[in-house]
Amino acid sequence: MAKAAERIDDELKKQLETTRTELENYKKAQIQKLDSEIATIVEKTIYKTLGRGLSRADHIDLIYKSLAEAKEENFFGNHVQ
Repeated sequence: MAKAAERIDDELKKQLETTRTELENYKKAQIQKLDSEIATIVEKTIYKTLGRGLSRADHIDLIYKSLAEAKEENFFGNHVQ
């Protein structure tokens, strides 16, 4: 009985370690995806604002519009309302 309990404990430890590894890999992939999406948003924002002689208020408005467009294009995923 003790050997069976030990074997079950070992299997559970292996499964736990596998799950932790999978979660860490998922976390890294999501962070990379987010970094890429942020870079895309910044690029679009710079493209739309660069070279324009706008007031500070106009710049802020343009940035908000760009971020709204990015949200509509689902750059932020399902986490942003």
